[in-house]
Amino acid sequence: MLRTTFLRNIWESKETYKQTLQHIDSAISINPKAYTCPDYYKIEKKKIFKTGWIPIGYTNELNNNNIVSTNIGEIPIIMTKDKNDKISAFHNVCRHRGCKLIEENKRASMISCPYHKWSYKLDGSLVGTPLFKSSKKHFNKQQFSLFPVNIEVNNNIIFGNLKDDNVPSPKVSMKSAFKLLDKYPLEKCNIVKTKEYKVKANWKLLVDNFIEYYHLPAVHPELVKGSGMDEHVCTQKEGKYISFKTDPLTEAGLPIDVSKKPVFSTLNGYNKNENNNSNAAHFHALFPNMFYFLFPNHIFSIIVSPISPTESLEKAVLMVEDNAQTPIGWVNELFEFYDKVNKEDIEICEMVQKGLKSDMYLGGKLVPKYESTIHRYHKLLIDEMTRP
Repeated sequence: MLRTTFLRNIWESKETYKQTLQHIDSAISINPKAYTCPDYYKIEKKKIFKTGWIPIGYTNELNNNNIVSTNIGEIPIIMTKDKNDKISAFHNVCRHRGCKLIEENKRASMISCPYHKWSYKLDGSLVGTPLFKSSKKHFNKQQFSLFPVNIEVNNNIIFGNLKDDNVPSPKVSMKSAFKLLDKYPLEKCNIVKTKEYKVKANWKLLVDNFIEYYHLPAVHPELVKGSGMDEHVCTQKEGKYISFKTDPLTEAGLPIDVSKKPVFSTLNGYNKNENNNSNAAHFHALFPNMFYFLFPNHIFSIIVSPISPTESLEKAVLMVEDNAQTPIGWVNELFEFYDKVNKEDIEICEMVQKGLKSDMYLGGKLVPKYESTIHRYHKLLIDEMTRP
């Protein structure tokens, strides 16, 4: 019994991570058991997903549908928008017998349980209990509303928090990232493509992979033509996020070329000879599980959720501004390009997950020029795992 307790607690001790916490010149990546160990996984679900602020979706999702299914970690969540445009979130579970309420996004005036048809308003209050009538003394409907989830909206990104535990909100912890996003009309964008990817790899491997560009020449020989290695610049400021940019972008005959579609209306036109946001791509990872490609005329974004220590689910969306200047066929070509890039990433991450079965690998040397982002992300993970 003592041995089991010790093994669980090592993941909450900074001593476990002392080699990763060194200066990057001498640091190694986080203990590989972080990607495979059930005990680590159990603690990160509690320390990161059950108490932190987690990206759960986009306001754009609630434009056509007013009831949207999402999740925080493994926990199913519902987002709603009422007729006054108020966005709310609730646990996706019926207060009667615990059935999951919503599987597919929809537009409806009520949330209806598929099991016994108990129904709830979009504000979570219980209104219908078919064939069941009882005195208020024995059954007060007001006490059986859906369980609420704390939310915060920043630009078009919705964050959820399961437990109000004095954890700084994204507005505080990621404010530098949002200063950039505020320059783009993301709230006015349409979601034009979506796709889910079931991945046989730990969720953190997918984030690790996104935030370093050392792998681009080997894994993405096409992408690197337009987003060159020498044009990558770290833009990181204080906060719980990772950021870098490609500036300037290179025209390479790819769907991501800026010339394919007019830039966002707030960027004041495109000039390939100027180094500004109209000719730069920003790459952000918002802690802990969201990352996106923000180009001058579109954004491709992914939220990744853990399924198990070695499996994940990615939900990808492609958004463009709502205007009449979108070339016919370009959206399909653009999404096919991102789908190809993402599948390349998934394939290599699944190979890493297989490699981590080796007991000889205890972490790897970080390459400072390209992997300072990983060092930063691993320290953010350690901060969360070791906090009281």
